[in-house]
Amino acid sequence: MSAGIKAPTGKYEPAARLAAQENPNNFQLGTASTDFTLNAAYDVRLNDLGMNINVNYKINTENKYEYRYGNKLTTNALIYYKFRLFHKFTISPNAGVLYETAAKDIENNKYEIDASGGYSTSLVTGFEFAMNKFSMGANYQSLISQELANNRAKAGNRLMLHVSVPF
Repeated sequence: MSAGIKAPTGKYEPAARLAAQENPNNFQLGTASTDFTLNAAYDVRLNDLGMNINVNYKINTENKYEYRYGNKLTTNALIYYKFRLFHKFTISPNAGVLYETAAKDIENNKYEIDASGGYSTSLVTGFEFAMNKFSMGANYQSLISQELANNRAKAGNRLMLHVSVPF
């Protein structure tokens, strides 16, 4: 389990939020708010077959423009198998499901923004390659259901890449 703080480092355009009731205000480079994250991960294995469960909750605060993005919950569950090759590296294909949901944004500490919040569910397939302490991987997230920003926004499928090098 871990926790973190997100600093307000990205650029936020307050003029873009004026149309937030009609269009989602989620294309900003930053939120201009200090936010908090809570993370939990659980991994259970039987030999080389395993299941990984992750939960992330982001608590958003109001920015100086009196706008607060809705809190967000992201959770996924993946089943994987580790193929050990030549006693040097492993390849682990995985498959599972990803669910994301966000509360509606709030303006002036009282007005709920209709064109915000919602949920999406995706099927996930991917792999991870590991050698010594280095790992890299990719997954493809195929949307199976969504209702975002009161149906004013549509998400697409995603390709995620990652590299991990401990130091």
